[in-house]
Amino acid sequence: VTLYWPRADGGGLEPRETEIFATQRLTDRLKQVVELLARGPVPPGDEVAASPGESQAPAESQPAETEALELAAPLPAGTQLRALFLDEAGTAYVSLSEELVKGAPGGSAWELAAVYSVVNSLVRSFPEVQRVQLLVEGRDVESIGGHLDARRPFAFNERVVAPDEAPAP
Repeated sequence: VTLYWPRADGGGLEPRETEIFATQRLTDRLKQVVELLARGPVPPGDEVAASPGESQAPAESQPAETEALELAAPLPAGTQLRALFLDEAGTAYVSLSEELVKGAPGGSAWELAAVYSVVNSLVRSFPEVQRVQLLVEGRDVESIGGHLDARRPFAFNERVVAPDEAPAP
């Protein structure tokens, strides 16, 4: 899967390939992605491998230490996945705990990073997902941080992805 992590310097979302457990149910794989984002980037040695029923990811799926230092957590500390389901139209409904809004540091840049870290990660990694509707404690919210209208599902947003800084030939 591809996880989109906010860059610590505020330069957009940085895509990072990682592995998750191959489970029978698609929703279980979707949940693993959201739970990884909720944990934030973890330096090697701090992760603990877990079985697919637990919220930990496989040890090899964590970003390398240097990558973890340049990436930021997309969601406020303590944010937990409450529920996730996918409808037939390809909309993933992701219900997060109230820490998402109560612990929000504020600002439009933070809100863009938080929302599209989840949205872009799910849409890019799973062709079955076309859009993501964010909920807080199972309820619709007007906005996560006061800047984006969260009453409708979000689609993938290329504009928030960090530009490729590869040197020109």
